[in-house]
Amino acid sequence: MDDTGTVSANPRGVAGKTTQQVKPHLLVVDDDLELCEVLKRYLEAEDFLVSFAHTGDAGTKAGIGGSFELIVLDVMLPDKKGFNVLKDIRRGLQF
Repeated sequence: MDDTGTVSANPRGVAGKTTQQVKPHLLVVDDDLELCEVLKRYLEAEDFLVSFAHTGDAGTKAGIGGSFELIVLDVMLPDKKGFNVLKDIRRGLQF
């Protein structure tokens, strides 16, 4: 197990081998701290690993630097529009 998710062994693995399941990692970019707390409780209860960013710049950096299965993005952030955050993440992920 590491700090990015949990690993569980499947006792019914193929040919005596175990399989590992890692929690899907989600990024929530939203400046509403109360909403983030509610989302955290609900999503973690559904077995997701959840990270948060509360500004557009922080969301851009996390989105480019992290490995997420899904990003939930508020379109009205205090420092920049969420659509611009999405464009910046897409540009940052291009090779």
